[in-house]
Amino acid sequence: MSLKFSYIYFITFILTFFPMFVIYIKKGTNGNIYVSLIFLIILYLFFIFNKIDRFKQSIKQLLRIPITKYYLFFLAYIVMSLFIHILLGHYTAPVSFYAVRIYKFFVATIPVYLLPLLGLFLGIRFKCILKLFIIIIWSLFLISIIQYLCFLFDIKIMISIFDFFTNARAAAYYDVHDALENLRVYAFFSEPSALGQFIFIVMPFVISIHNTKYALFNNKYLNLFIKRTILVFMLCALIFTKSPIYLVLCFIELFVLFFMIYWNKIKKYLSQICLLLFILITILFLLFINYQTKLEQTYVYRIIKTIYSFGDFDKLILLEPSLATRIVSYSIQISAFIKAFIFGCGLNNVDIYINHLSYIVNSHFNLTFENMYNYLLTQYCFTVARSIVYTSLAEFGLIGFSLYVLFIIKNLKFLSKIRKSFQGIEASCLVALIHSFVAIGIISFYNLGLDNSIVWLIYGWALAYLYIYIHRKDLYDKRN
Repeated sequence: MSLKFSYIYFITFILTFFPMFVIYIKKGTNGNIYVSLIFLIILYLFFIFNKIDRFKQSIKQLLRIPITKYYLFFLAYIVMSLFIHILLGHYTAPVSFYAVRIYKFFVATIPVYLLPLLGLFLGIRFKCILKLFIIIIWSLFLISIIQYLCFLFDIKIMISIFDFFTNARAAAYYDVHDALENLRVYAFFSEPSALGQFIFIVMPFVISIHNTKYALFNNKYLNLFIKRTILVFMLCALIFTKSPIYLVLCFIELFVLFFMIYWNKIKKYLSQICLLLFILITILFLLFINYQTKLEQTYVYRIIKTIYSFGDFDKLILLEPSLATRIVSYSIQISAFIKAFIFGCGLNNVDIYINHLSYIVNSHFNLTFENMYNYLLTQYCFTVARSIVYTSLAEFGLIGFSLYVLFIIKNLKFLSKIRKSFQGIEASCLVALIHSFVAIGIISFYNLGLDNSIVWLIYGWALAYLYIYIHRKDLYDKRN
């Protein structure tokens, strides 16, 4: 493979992790194009026109991969339902309103999803792509620590560099200065909780690299340094996000993963560990009683407030309005799903659909200030908090959502089936990939959107693993 393809591929892969690095169509709006998309287009065009025979062969190889048909069924349904809803006049806002959102969905589900496999088609070694993936994850954690130090010591030139790479965030999403004042890091993501979400998704890979006995890099010092620091850097990045929900979720995930890895050792000392946990919880409870006033000044108190308001939604609105806003939004999307049970209301159309049927006005929940603000001041729609589960049910209906779930189940089934066919670091990362699928499934009920590039990159790894399995099996059959 020519050097130019390698460079373009590596740049594209890296920029996929820069979701807020955009070029604006209209400044200060969602009308923008990810910089990574430009490189994606260049990469695919080079591949198609400069290697036309290889491209045709790659299409045939892609169609041989077992999960491809389930992926195509899901994608075909989305496209078909999109056109049907357009013809039925269900898309009532200006075209520009939908275009910006819909293109981001298809960028994630097609070129980003195929990115790991494309590297293999271009002749890049599988382990080399895995190395790049791990190095990017490690680098993002290191960047998060650097960002925290920049905020802490007010290093303006470095803060400006972060603003440059997160220009969509600075112009159209959140107040950068609010993050600076509260020392909340977000690296190159839209907000601190988005970084926490990323950590939750990739944590299985972090734990796998930290605990594996296999070498990822040829240089033993680099290999040891990455393995010894990646977990520490991840924990620092997580804590610096100061995201209550992901602080809880990630530490639970960390506990479960370590429990699974060290179960044989844990069960020997189970009674002692339980006693230690009981003592630790008791100490934390006593600290809370004695230092409640000081805790109120920290983000940890948001977790305590959420627990305190459990079962009383009106109290939750007062104590933790951000979470209450999401709950209202999800409940309204469930109502929209019930109304459009079979086929849904169309891709990226749930906002308009909700507004048109006045679901927000008739909600059984009391509304938060953010709910009312979005409903009264948004020109075309009530802005919903998106979630794979609730939003997909509302927009794709039972048929579309079932196709998506079938696609995920088949991925997990095939990955489990081929697990013993890999060795070394490839085997370790395959187990991590299965756990990452589970992590995505868990937060699919919360604030994870189906147009998230990292989600489809993870799904793309499954596709690449299956291709490698089939390719190696073919080579083995030819030799025998």
